[in-house]
Amino acid sequence: MSLVVFITFLILLTGFKKNTGQQNIALKKSPDTNNYVGIFTEPVKVSIAGTTAIKGDKGQRPVKVMVYLSQATTKPVTVKYSTENGSAKAGADYVATSGSITFEPGEITKWITVSIIGEVAAEADGDAAIVGEVNVQVIIREVRNAILENGTATITIINIPREPRISGAVYEVIISFTGHTSLFGGTAEECGTRPNGIVVLSGLLEGRENVASNDDVIYTGTLQMIVEIDICSAKRQANGEDALCSITVGGSGLVKTTLEIYPDSRGGYIQIKDTTSRGFTKNVGGTCDPEQTDEERKMVPLKTIASIFNGKELPMLLRRTLHKGIYQETDDQGNITVVEVLRKIR
Repeated sequence: MSLVVFITFLILLTGFKKNTGQQNIALKKSPDTNNYVGIFTEPVKVSIAGTTAIKGDKGQRPVKVMVYLSQATTKPVTVKYSTENGSAKAGADYVATSGSITFEPGEITKWITVSIIGEVAAEADGDAAIVGEVNVQVIIREVRNAILENGTATITIINIPREPRISGAVYEVIISFTGHTSLFGGTAEECGTRPNGIVVLSGLLEGRENVASNDDVIYTGTLQMIVEIDICSAKRQANGEDALCSITVGGSGLVKTTLEIYPDSRGGYIQIKDTTSRGFTKNVGGTCDPEQTDEERKMVPLKTIASIFNGKELPMLLRRTLHKGIYQETDDQGNITVVEVLRKIR
């Protein structure tokens, strides 16, 4: 047995036993002995990201909270969680939630769903003052096969004042894309990507609607974005040929958004302009080369095709202004884009 292999064997038996997080192992050949040597990477870490939700006027609405790993693992990672009151109260502002999620080998992003209770169900007194925003904590209670890095996330619940101090028309919207995206035209089956990935923008858009007949109607707002989608890409193999691969993108955060409706029959156009001081949590993995995933991580959310709405035509918006309703388009690849105008606030 070579000295290098013997030392590695001792490390396996002793030095790393005390670490409770899973250690991923990469194998490479020693240039001196031509033997394979175990190289330990960083332990797998679990984190959770905060989010923002609008309090509806009735019923309940789900909000998704992102939980993510620092890297893919070879063992399942189980995370137990529960909600805890902040300034928001269980039963009045949200539904108390607890449970567990499991990351299977290769998975890096999962989602927890918490239901937000609408204003009609929560406010018995119609004359009661409405607090601008309240919050609830989602706390990770236990982790198996990984190390907890950030275990608390805040859901900020925004209440809509009955008389908002906003100059233009205000709408609550949910804009979503369901499907698959590709850099080179490969299908989801060919690339090994999810055919039903999702990207969602939700929140309030405000705009002046009394514009000239030949001007665009422009709405702006800071919307909550959720990204849970794959990109089909390609990587160079040892034989010099290219093979399709997948990049998995997860993300959650606020983005500054502009939506324009054209004065003619072209519909509309949406673009995300920037993030906010709260930042944007993102996680990228997949089967492509590490250089590709690192570059993709830098581009999320403002420059990547995974964000979908960082520059997209919305031909279904044929009315001059936004109106309550659901407007849907399905492209020739089966991807579905939906603009849902939930209500006009003002």
